[in-house]
Amino acid sequence: MKHWKQLHRILGTILAPLFVLWLISGSVMIFSSYPRLGDAADRVADTIPELLPPLDSVRSRLPEGERCTALALGTTYGVPTFTIETDSGTRLTLRADSTLAPVDPKAMPEEWCRSYAGRFSSYPIAHIDTLRSIDTWTAYERNKKELPIYRFVFDDPEGTWLYLSGKSGRALQCCTKRERIVSSLGTVPHMFYYPGLRSNRSLWVWVVSLLGGLGGVMCLSGLVVGIHMLIRHYRRRHRLGSPYRGTFRWHHIAGCLFGLSLMLFALSGASSLIDLSDFPTPRHDKSLAKRSRAEDPVDLSLFATDYRKLAARTGVTGIAWRQYGTKPYYEVTYGERSETLDGSDPSLAPLWLTESDLRSKLEPVFGSPMRIELIDEYDNYYAYNRGDYELPIYRVSVEDADGSRLYVSPTGGYSRYFSRNDRLQKWLYPFCHNLRSKFFSEHGTIRLVAMLTLVLGGLVVSVTGVVMGWRYLRRLTRRK
Repeated sequence: MKHWKQLHRILGTILAPLFVLWLISGSVMIFSSYPRLGDAADRVADTIPELLPPLDSVRSRLPEGERCTALALGTTYGVPTFTIETDSGTRLTLRADSTLAPVDPKAMPEEWCRSYAGRFSSYPIAHIDTLRSIDTWTAYERNKKELPIYRFVFDDPEGTWLYLSGKSGRALQCCTKRERIVSSLGTVPHMFYYPGLRSNRSLWVWVVSLLGGLGGVMCLSGLVVGIHMLIRHYRRRHRLGSPYRGTFRWHHIAGCLFGLSLMLFALSGASSLIDLSDFPTPRHDKSLAKRSRAEDPVDLSLFATDYRKLAARTGVTGIAWRQYGTKPYYEVTYGERSETLDGSDPSLAPLWLTESDLRSKLEPVFGSPMRIELIDEYDNYYAYNRGDYELPIYRVSVEDADGSRLYVSPTGGYSRYFSRNDRLQKWLYPFCHNLRSKFFSEHGTIRLVAMLTLVLGGLVVSVTGVVMGWRYLRRLTRRK
């Protein structure tokens, strides 16, 4: 027991301040998340003109011997364009007019970039910064390929910052001063979204996982010592209680009550960044998730309606030709709103995938018996704490070695895949980190009370740990 106490004292002295930081920032994240671009770029997108070439003309531009696998109509730097992908990996960007002339998507006009940025605010641009590395608000690895990044600072009351890719002009982030302040108290310290660390993802994952793992060991050692002292005190006094006084007593009691939740909180946070594909059970086919979600090549001959009828609608900013299994459909965007329409129906009815549509796509992927059911309520693996996941949804259970399960949207075709391993891991993260489950997604108030109770209990443990750690360090310095 002496070694357990020493381990807990050393780790607690080092990590208790970090747990205070994690818990306070985590409580902020309950109410406010990291800034997202959201639909800001969609609201300012260019609309599609009505005068467009027939689809046969577009298909005639395909390289000889290559087949179209993806097709989309949108705009590139304000110019209406078709984007075509083929089975040979060719990608073409063509003007959406009678010329169908090639457009270079990498040749961004400098004057267009500033003009496009001005759409995001009615206020003038105060200044433009050129970033050569990602910063706190563009902290994702994928944004490295967009460097340099232009940061447009608007002279508006909200203190808006807009980030545009220097390669494509694509909007990457748009955030206000309030969002930056709140996230500086929440997501940034909680997730260590500091540019010097976050720009190196491998190092960032290693640091966060190591600290989370050590935090789990600290909590485990504290539970071992705390329970041992409870038992020892009971045997001596024949009553349950803490043998300590003052700060030690608060730390002991709160640790016994909330130590397990703190340990699971730390370990779940660490595990969320680590590849645990073979823990706690092995995955037999790691390609299933990708293959089951992969978009099918588009057979343009299956579409029964001239796409120009869609383009003639008011406010259309983009049209994509898509296919789920053997079912063709259009995805039409109107700024921040979108809809999916059945491409095989001349009347362009809203898309609704049937069980046979799902089987046409999934049976070749899995090659195993499957059960398909349409559910109209969340379960423990298809649940979201904010309650805005689509319902009803198809739940597909496959009788394969991985115990595969999918949730497929009948109106959009997108899916979520979970192997048996994934479902077991979800009980560690996200459940043990933010209580995401069927029950709590349906009872938001109960979840909020539970989360705040765990945070407050954890803060009692952590703050008393900081005090005890400080006293421990003072004793060490006095001995010297």
